[in-house]
Amino acid sequence: MSPVEVRVTLEEADVRRGLFFTMTRHSPGLRFLPLFYGLSIVALLFGVVVLARGHEPSTYELIFGAACVGFLSLVPLGLRRMAAQMFARVPVRDATWRFRDAGIQIQSGQAVTSHEWFGLYRTYETRLAFYVHDKPSVFHVLPKRGLDDATIEAIRGWLAARAKPKRAIETVAWMSPSMAMIGMLVVTALWVWLGG
Repeated sequence: MSPVEVRVTLEEADVRRGLFFTMTRHSPGLRFLPLFYGLSIVALLFGVVVLARGHEPSTYELIFGAACVGFLSLVPLGLRRMAAQMFARVPVRDATWRFRDAGIQIQSGQAVTSHEWFGLYRTYETRLAFYVHDKPSVFHVLPKRGLDDATIEAIRGWLAARAKPKRAIETVAWMSPSMAMIGMLVVTALWVWLGG
């Protein structure tokens, strides 16, 4: 295979997506975070509809609604703060990625890190980026922004031949209709149980 060399500029949004992607893929306690997030949204929408029909909420229902609002607001704020802190620790935003027979080399300013193919934990490709994991909790993000189709195909070829690639969707994407329906039923049952 022909060596590939690409130069990219990292943005805070790349780090934020990578952080959320990694947390929900490799942290046992956070794997179901998108599901809980979706359930909170469904619960709030259901609550608004019920209130609009003249229902007077009980104390339990108000506490449940406040917990949903807190969850929906604190998760994105916490994630943004963590990503901003991680991004602030990156001294140079421009990086050169080199794909060679020996492995992947990432040069950022004067710093050069090398990752041998056999030492990589896993690689993922999403619509917006490639994620290279040394360990489950450590990731490097290669944004596709500004890369032409031939370069993306070449990188995809290297990862398919040498690493453990997986296609994935960004975790922030919405749940399937069946998951949303299950969530609606669970929230309805809880609402009736707490209200009755």
